[in-house]
Amino acid sequence: MPTPTVAFSELSKNSKRVADMLDRAQRVHITRRDGEDLHLPTARHDQQREETADSTARLLAALRGDRRSRGRRVASAPAAESVIPLWLNADAAKPVTRGRTPP
Repeated sequence: MPTPTVAFSELSKNSKRVADMLDRAQRVHITRRDGEDLHLPTARHDQQREETADSTARLLAALRGDRRSRGRRVASAPAAESVIPLWLNADAAKPVTRGRTPP
């Protein structure tokens, strides 16, 4: 869903309508005549972005710290598992946690 755009004046005059838009889209683009535009996210959307950034940073750190022969850097299961706790078993299409398939 594309991010809806509303004018700042609309936000101040019709905040309930904009809040309803925000509930559906998780983020609203607010335009202002006399200043920089704003993006208003829901708390859930903001938290998801923070978690994604944190996981990405930890994954990159794990990849960078895991070296194999010939100086190449590659991900190993232990390094990646420390970052991503849930693995998908492609053969069985069932979630695998820490190398074990749940019953």
